[in-house]
Amino acid sequence: MKLCVITAAKDEDGNQYDCLIQNHDPFDFHPEQAFVQGELLVVDDYGREVSGKGRKPSKWDVEYELFDFVDLDKAVQRSIEVKDW
Repeated sequence: MKLCVITAAKDEDGNQYDCLIQNHDPFDFHPEQAFVQGELLVVDDYGREVSGKGRKPSKWDVEYELFDFVDLDKAVQRSIEVKDW
């Protein structure tokens, strides 16, 4: 497993999915951003998020960097550097 930092993620088609708006009749969908710049997540050996939604950054139009767990401090620092405040 690795730490993954999303270093570039624009709110565009390549980083959006259709999210169902519940309790709305008729059903309606709206685009929602898949990843946020600066996001830090844990991925398995196949590059898939191990918790949450099971997202796989390589399938989306985002840039990311992988870190070993021993480099947690570096991963956190990188996340802070690229965070879109």
